[in-house]
Amino acid sequence: MTIAVQFRDKYNTPDITSSSNILASSSKLLDVASNMSTMPPTHCTGCGDEFQALEARIPMAGDDICRECFDCSIKPQFESALVNEADYPPTIGRTILNILDYSHLLPGELIDAYIKKGNEYAILPKHRVYCSNNAKCSAFLGHISKEEFLVLCEECHSTTCMSCCKIVRYIRIRALLSRPHKCKKLGDPNDHQLPEETRGKEWQVCPGEGCGILVTLKDGCNHVICTVSACRTEFCFFCGKPAKGSSGHWRNRGPTSCPRYGTTHLPEAEAPGAMDAIIEQAQEMRLRLDALVEFMDQPDILQPPRNIDQWLGRPLGAPIADEQGDLGRVMAERQRQLRERAAWEWDRMGALGHLEVGEQALWNFLQDVDLPDFGMD
Repeated sequence: MTIAVQFRDKYNTPDITSSSNILASSSKLLDVASNMSTMPPTHCTGCGDEFQALEARIPMAGDDICRECFDCSIKPQFESALVNEADYPPTIGRTILNILDYSHLLPGELIDAYIKKGNEYAILPKHRVYCSNNAKCSAFLGHISKEEFLVLCEECHSTTCMSCCKIVRYIRIRALLSRPHKCKKLGDPNDHQLPEETRGKEWQVCPGEGCGILVTLKDGCNHVICTVSACRTEFCFFCGKPAKGSSGHWRNRGPTSCPRYGTTHLPEAEAPGAMDAIIEQAQEMRLRLDALVEFMDQPDILQPPRNIDQWLGRPLGAPIADEQGDLGRVMAERQRQLRERAAWEWDRMGALGHLEVGEQALWNFLQDVDLPDFGMD
């Protein structure tokens, strides 16, 4: 007689080789992963502090921040928009913030003032009418009108004509009826009375339809975006024509071209192969920069230490290392300074608009550094 003996697993371990068990285990893992992905965040995206309660989380453009970060970084943006139109509306990245989404976190006075400013900013500046009692008020009254009618300011109780934007100094209605107001012809709002020879250098007029505000630019990129929230026209500060940043407006060269940076026309290429020569020079510049960084990573070949300071420390104003033990620290600092200076030169000369100009500037900088011969000349 044959006796079948069955051994029992005292731990009741499931048979992991079974297909049904494998599917069940996979399903449990997926459930756990799904639950983890839907769990609310536990830390503030801004400061990294842990939320003490779920109610402390404030949704903000796909992230969650704490109340302290909101008061320090978000609330000031709404306050700044009240005094500076360029800051309206507040954004996080490309997400526009709606003040009503945070009405439970902001005072009612701020919300009311922000909504009023939004109504004002929605109108182009040349079409806005403000209280003509400039000495006391200048409150926003509304959109300019082609018809003559008077508006009483709620702030100072002065009367302003919405057609000519002039104050009407009548105390009694009877006097107003006996001497009706006559509008005076308004001057051209685009007549800024500035010297035309400085246009495109010190000032420019926004070409946006119905806008025409005066824009000034001290330095930097000539790609300008109008600060008026109802306009936001992108244009070239140099010539005053509409131009988007990626339109290629600044890529042409010659006496009629617009520079991306500064107020000087770019020289026209003298020969068809001139651009190829510039590109070849830029590639050589990059090789020299790579060789410089690699050279600085090998302090054992820099003997004596004072030599590296003589050709590298002079243009950067760095101290001289008198001891061999200071060489590693000095070399690390030189490498950091070189990278920062190179990046600064690149940005300053406008590598975005004119690649060859930025590369030429960086090439000139490396030439000034007086690099050792790497066998590339």
